[in-house]
Amino acid sequence: MFSYLNVGVLFGLTIETLLIAPVALLFLLFSSSQNASNGIEMALDSLTLFLLIGAGAVTAIPLLLFATGAKRISLSLIGFLQYIGPTIMLFLGVFLYHEPFSLVQLIAFLFIWAGLFIFTFSRLSRFRKIFERLTTFYKPKEKSL
Repeated sequence: MFSYLNVGVLFGLTIETLLIAPVALLFLLFSSSQNASNGIEMALDSLTLFLLIGAGAVTAIPLLLFATGAKRISLSLIGFLQYIGPTIMLFLGVFLYHEPFSLVQLIAFLFIWAGLFIFTFSRLSRFRKIFERLTTFYKPKEKSL
């Protein structure tokens, strides 16, 4: 919704939080009353409350940084960067935790990255052509003495 409006990242996150906070509070109140009637006590001690608030901050700060950085780079680069995280997790799962990785999964993984390389190469060659046109169009005139 805020991608259509020209609002700042912090303002947008504040509005989203204000919209969802009443729903979250109603859920907590409803679930605590249901749990109490079932004999399950939902106690929020100070440590649990601190961890819940801290989890919100730990979630919000990377979102703010990502949204701020995403405004400064192209959408195609953002799309390409979205493949880095899952690839790192795949490598960790296979090599560190020895998760099973079949030949079919390897072929699918290679097809995905081949498509990404083809897309990246086509973008680079396109930018190279645009750069060559700009340099020939704006060629500085030689000074004669």
